[in-house]
Amino acid sequence: MKVKFLNFFAATALVGMFAACSGDDDALPGENENPGSQKASITLSFNLPPLFNASERQPAYAVVTMTDKNELEVVSNKKVALSLKAGSYFTEAFEMPSATYRLSSFVVFNAGDKVVLATPYEGSLKGEELQMALPLVVDGKTGGTIVANTEVGQVFVVEDAADFGYAVEVFGGKSDEVTLVSFSASINVGGFIYDNIKPSVLITATDDEGNSWSVGRDIEGVENISIPTRFDYYYISWTHWGDIYGKELTREELFEKRAVKLEAQKAIKRLKSETEFTLLAGGSKLESHVDYIYNEEGKLSRRDFYHFNDDTNEWVLQLITWYEYKNGRLDNVKRTMDNTLLDTQLYHYRSDGQVSKIVQTGLNGGQEAVWLYNSQTNAFTGIRYSFDNGNFFTYHYEFDKGNIVSEYSGVGSTAGTSSSQKHYDSFINPHYLLGITDYFLRQSSKNNVNGETQSYAGSFPIYVPGQYTYTYHNGYPTEKEVKYVGYQNPTATYTSKTVYEYEN
Repeated sequence: MKVKFLNFFAATALVGMFAACSGDDDALPGENENPGSQKASITLSFNLPPLFNASERQPAYAVVTMTDKNELEVVSNKKVALSLKAGSYFTEAFEMPSATYRLSSFVVFNAGDKVVLATPYEGSLKGEELQMALPLVVDGKTGGTIVANTEVGQVFVVEDAADFGYAVEVFGGKSDEVTLVSFSASINVGGFIYDNIKPSVLITATDDEGNSWSVGRDIEGVENISIPTRFDYYYISWTHWGDIYGKELTREELFEKRAVKLEAQKAIKRLKSETEFTLLAGGSKLESHVDYIYNEEGKLSRRDFYHFNDDTNEWVLQLITWYEYKNGRLDNVKRTMDNTLLDTQLYHYRSDGQVSKIVQTGLNGGQEAVWLYNSQTNAFTGIRYSFDNGNFFTYHYEFDKGNIVSEYSGVGSTAGTSSSQKHYDSFINPHYLLGITDYFLRQSSKNNVNGETQSYAGSFPIYVPGQYTYTYHNGYPTEKEVKYVGYQNPTATYTSKTVYEYEN
């Protein structure tokens, strides 16, 4: 345990100077001493921390514990009065044998016996914030009058005891006043559930006598928070993606199940269009544009893809993708170019409503994508793609929190393989809200990719994504920049920018 020395001054300078020049400099505190050869009158002092409201929470007394060099208590939870002199507070003097002591507990109360200040323990949350933390050495070897300074932090409620490293009883509370309550949160975005969010939660407790307590916490997944049980009402407010939500619970409602699910509704913003640029030195170059069109039920019915013609300086419609539904689910997808049907993808489903396969027919022949599921857990594991010419390959996927975090292709009829690991932020992926299970699962992750690593064997791409940067508004991306780097030559780079527009 690290022990810190308190600042002090001696009333008799000669005694202090003499003592400083004698003894073994390498001795530990408390060694080479002769306790009792003379008396030490020890007073502890402190200054109020910034923003402390002394008019409402005037310090009245302190409860002090000190130990000797053998860590035996020589002052045990002693209540001592405080006096204010020249802006600093001083305790009553402790008349003790001259020796080195350790201050092991220092808690300050007001006249109403409510804790207002304390010196934290080293390693505690508050101990990391202050310059001085317990245990602190009080050097009383010289005897005489010793004034030792300590540092205190502001205490608002007895439940802050843990933040200072104390048991709640030391702060005047009872251990059964605090109960762990689990908190989790989810947001329903137009029927799409986001339960992997990280909201900021503020819990405020009040009673009929005007007393209050509050705590703030950023939660992820399921978080356990210590809540005092003595209050009558508990108001929970939480913010995420720029929205504020709230609910009030009584004591009985909060502690009956000791679990709170923070659930909210958020109106969906459907993707209207996206435009892609290549960023150049001093400007940008238009590359492509996509318009999204929805039917009366709000389902995606058409996707128009344009490329920019640099010669004519205009957008040219290149490809239209049509989406048709039957019995409330996607039935088929058709792609046309210049009114010519290129291919059709027909969806097949299992009895539980999950996709079983997609069969594609078109001008370039036929192919089939079969969804693979674990025979025991029924969890989706990958897709096997097969072609009319006999070639095939299988893609394996791993999901975490609604996102594809890993995908790799096993060896198929060709020698090439690939794998990638992806990382995600906690914001809304607008393509996921389209509600489309596409052929290569490019729209199946809830959140946006903000990093990935890729490896290839056999054939490989010229460029791979290297760095992602997003601009967000109300949880949705408005801009995305992706820096691409050469797979074999990382010094070769270019950056693309996508601008998103939304309906309503």
